[in-house]
This record gives sequence, structure tokens and C-alpha cells, in this order.
Amino acid sequence: MGSAIFGSFVTLREQFHSNVIAQGITLLDPLVVQRVQAYGGAYARVLTDPAQRDAKGLALLGQSATQQANVLAYNDLFLLIFAATLATIAVLLTHMALAALSKPATPPRAQPA
Repeated sequence: MGSAIFGSFVTLREQFHSNVIAQGITLLDPLVVQRVQAYGGAYARVLTDPAQRDAKGLALLGQSATQQANVLAYNDLFLLIFAATLATIAVLLTHMALAALSKPATPPRAQPA
């Protein structure tokens, strides 16, 4: 059940980060165009048609964005695990402190003579 919860959390966060990343990608941005051309340039020897190279570059840019979204989603998961661990430690320390304070004080034993 824990694996399913973690998997669902990662999927939801990956979709969120994918949407945020996709909003920042526009072909009006010269850096995005340059990145698409660089990704497509890797196929220059195989694909002679510039439109096909640009399409391949866009596909590779999409793959890169998805990969980044997955990395960010797992970062969020590790942060969630860290926060849950800190909360668990705080609860445990509080429980131990309350248990130690609620013990009745035992009188010291008399030394045998």
C-alpha cells in the first residue's frame, strides 16, 4: 500500500511539474529555438530535411522536460519522506519525555549495614 501511495504521489507531482515546465517552453523564446536546433542537429547526418530535424529536436526537448519533471517529482517525494521522519522523531521524543516525567519517583534503598 505504501508503494502505491508513493507511486501516486510521484505521478501527481510529475504531472504538476510537467505542466509548469511546459508553460515555460515557447518557440518564441530564442533559447528554446536554439535548444531544439541543437537537439535536432544531432540527427543532421541522418535526417536531411530541416523540418524533420526540428520535429526530432522538439521530441527530444519534450523527453528532456519529462525527465526533469520526474527528477523534481522524486525530489518532492524525498522531501515528504524527510518531513514525515522529522514528525515521527518529534512524536517519539515527546512520548519518551512524557513517559519519563510520569514515572513515580522511587525512594532510595537503604544500605544494608
